[in-house]
Amino acid sequence: MSLLSFRADRRLDPAELLPMQWGLDGQPTWSAPRRVALFFTPTLAALILTSLLWITGAVGDSVLGAVPLLAIVCFAFVAAHLLHLSLLAQRQKPGSHLG
Repeated sequence: MSLLSFRADRRLDPAELLPMQWGLDGQPTWSAPRRVALFFTPTLAALILTSLLWITGAVGDSVLGAVPLLAIVCFAFVAAHLLHLSLLAQRQKPGSHLG
């Protein structure tokens, strides 16, 4: 996810603030500084996954038993991050792109 953010950082229009959340009308409801907007989800994912691994080990469960949960959480974070980057790319000036 961090690699996707680095790539998006280079390809997105230069802007100090990037949208973080959109309303039902498709308009941004709030924005964050560029680095925060691009690296919030990868950082949150790392913290959550590390916590899940630590909790799993602390309660004595096998880490292998937590693999399905970790896979679901990873998938959810990657999907949310891809959606966010996709929405940012859609707000680009006409003619510019992320791909």
